[in-house]
Amino acid sequence: MRKEIKMNSFLVEILKNETFDNFTVTQLRDKYLESSTSFSDSNEARKYVYKQILRLVGLGVLIKKGKKNSQTTLYKKTDSFEVTIFISKENGNEIKNISTSRIVKKSNETSSIQQLEFTLNEYKVDMMSAIGETEEYIKLLDTFPEMKEQLRESYELARDRSSKLLGQIKALKKAISIAQGI
Repeated sequence: MRKEIKMNSFLVEILKNETFDNFTVTQLRDKYLESSTSFSDSNEARKYVYKQILRLVGLGVLIKKGKKNSQTTLYKKTDSFEVTIFISKENGNEIKNISTSRIVKKSNETSSIQQLEFTLNEYKVDMMSAIGETEEYIKLLDTFPEMKEQLRESYELARDRSSKLLGQIKALKKAISIAQGI
């Protein structure tokens, strides 16, 4: 079952990065401070980030690994993280579904073209992942024909996701070319 979670857009972007997993509160806080100007005090930022992490653990989106109240406690994304719909909040306004609309204003200095290119690059990475997943399902279907029924739906979902991403990439390329013409 898909969950909808309201969360800060900068935290969502950091957590959505595939390479950001098995992290500490301090690591997430430091990444958050790099992209957000919401907190000037790192201790206050740590408290805020920790509160958000605890909320995600409670919702089953993250799991906690390590000893209780330890600074070396790691947090890992669960399988439900990937299917969670994040409703991003920025400056009190909600931005619907950061997983499908990743254009987030990081600061007034960031140009529209840079924002579009950032989003385009993320979609390209996601596209490669979806293609790799699709190719692997094809290999599995050939190798294990007895699992055809169980794997077929997953294969079709990965194929559909890559098709959707292709459309999003085309739209972003068009938007970039329009923005460069302005």
